[in-house]
Amino acid sequence: MAAGRRLTGWQIGGLTGQEVRRERLADPAAAPYTSEITLCPAWGKVTRIARELL
Repeated sequence: MAAGRRLTGWQIGGLTGQEVRRERLADPAAAPYTSEITLCPAWGKVTRIARELL
């Protein structure tokens, strides 16, 4: 994973993309960076499949 990137609850099956965006916009510290944050559903899928294999 590239520097500065993290998996979120959304990526492992927690929140929807819209819910994550609303949460970021509601957070005064995160809101200015919302446009710089990209959600990657592919990583979430990989994580869910890996969890099923365990």
